[in-house]
Amino acid sequence: MKRQTIQSKQHAKLRRTFARQLFILVVPFCFITVWLVASFRKIGCVNCNLPQIHPTKTVQQDLASFKDNTKEAKQLTTAQWKPMFLETNSSKFTAEHLWSQSLSTDAVILGPQIRSNHTLVTAYFRAKSKYPSTKYDEWMQNMMSLKDPLVIFTQPDLVEMMSNLRSDPSLSTIIIPCTLEDLPISKLKSDLVFEHAGKTLSLWEHQLEIDPEKNRHSSYYVFWIWLSKSWLVEQAIQRNFFQSEFFVYTDIGCFRGGKYNHKMLVSPDFWSSSIRPDRHTLLWMAHHPPNPPPTYIWTNKLKQKQFFYQSGSQAAGFREAWIEFNREFAKTLDDYVAAGVFVGEDQCILQATCLRKPQLCQYIPFSQVADNHYFGLRHVLHFPTLNKMQEPYQPWRPPQPSADFLVSSE
Repeated sequence: MKRQTIQSKQHAKLRRTFARQLFILVVPFCFITVWLVASFRKIGCVNCNLPQIHPTKTVQQDLASFKDNTKEAKQLTTAQWKPMFLETNSSKFTAEHLWSQSLSTDAVILGPQIRSNHTLVTAYFRAKSKYPSTKYDEWMQNMMSLKDPLVIFTQPDLVEMMSNLRSDPSLSTIIIPCTLEDLPISKLKSDLVFEHAGKTLSLWEHQLEIDPEKNRHSSYYVFWIWLSKSWLVEQAIQRNFFQSEFFVYTDIGCFRGGKYNHKMLVSPDFWSSSIRPDRHTLLWMAHHPPNPPPTYIWTNKLKQKQFFYQSGSQAAGFREAWIEFNREFAKTLDDYVAAGVFVGEDQCILQATCLRKPQLCQYIPFSQVADNHYFGLRHVLHFPTLNKMQEPYQPWRPPQPSADFLVSSE
C-alpha cells in the first residue's frame, strides 16, 4: 500500500513536469502561428491600402487604372479612380476651356521699344523645384544679358530684381507681373476631389502624391509653371510688344555658363537657313534618339527611357505654330488627366502632343549639336547653318499616328 502511494506521487509529479514542458512549448508555438497567419493575411491583402474614391450621383466617368513607376505607388496600380464632381458643368475646368483665358495685368516696359523679327519669352516664379533659388539667381544673370528682345513673366515681388538684371538701357525688355494663381492651370479640374489615405485631395495635391519624383519636386506649383509654357508664349503673342513673327521660349535656367552672354541668341543667319521651320511647325530639341513610345498615354520615362526624347526647356516657331500647338497641348493635357495618370511631367505631355499632331513639331537630334543635349536648341538658333559634322542639320519629324495609337494607354 505504501509502495502504491509513493508510485502515485511520482506519477503526479511526472504529469506536472510534462504539463509545464508542454506549456512552455505550445504557448510560443501558438503565438508564432497567430503572428504568421496575420502576416500572410496582410501580404495577401491586395486592396487593403488602396485609396477609396466614393462616387456620387454626379459622377460622369471612371478614369482608367492608375499606373505609376515608383515602389511606393505599386499598391495603387489596380485602383479605379472615380472622382467626385463638385459641380455638374465640369467642361469649364478643362484645359481646352481654360487655355482660352488671357492675362490682363499691366506690363513694365524697359529699354527701347523696337520692332524685331523675334521675341524671347521666359518665366520665373519662386517655387520649390529641382534646384534651390540661389542657383536660378546665378543662372538667370547669363540669360538676362542676352541682347534679344525679351518678355519675362514673373511674380510681382521679383519685378525689381528682373529690372535690375535688364538695366542696360540698350536691352528691350517687357516684364509682366503675375501670380501662379493667375495661370489657368491652377484651376484645372478644380471641380474634382480625391480621397486618399484618409484625407481629401484636390487634383494637384493628388498629382503630387503620385509623382514618381515627389521628394525631388516638393511642390505642385512647379508643375503649373512647366505646363504653362505654351500658354505664356501665346500671351506674349497676343500683346506682341515687338511686333514679332517668331517666338522662342526658353527656361530661365538654360544658360548655366557664359558662352552666350551679351550676344544675340537668334543669329541673323537663322532666317535664311534650312533649319528655320515653316509657319505651322515648332522646333524642339531631342535629348535622346527619337523613338516614340508604343502608346499615346505614356508617362513611364523613368523605366522606359528608350521612349523618352522630348526636351521641353526651349522651343522656337512662328506665332501661328505656337497658337496651334497651345490648343493641341491643352487637349492632350485633358486626355492625360482623364486617363488618371501623372501629368506634372510636361515633357511627356509635350511629346504626346507632337505624336498626336506630328505636323506641328520637328526635332533636332542631340547627336547633331555641339552643346548640351537638353539645352542645345540655343546652339542651333545661334549657329543655324551647319551641325557639329559641318553639314546641314537634319531634323526629325514624328510619324503619322495610327488610329490604334491614339486610343492606346500604358
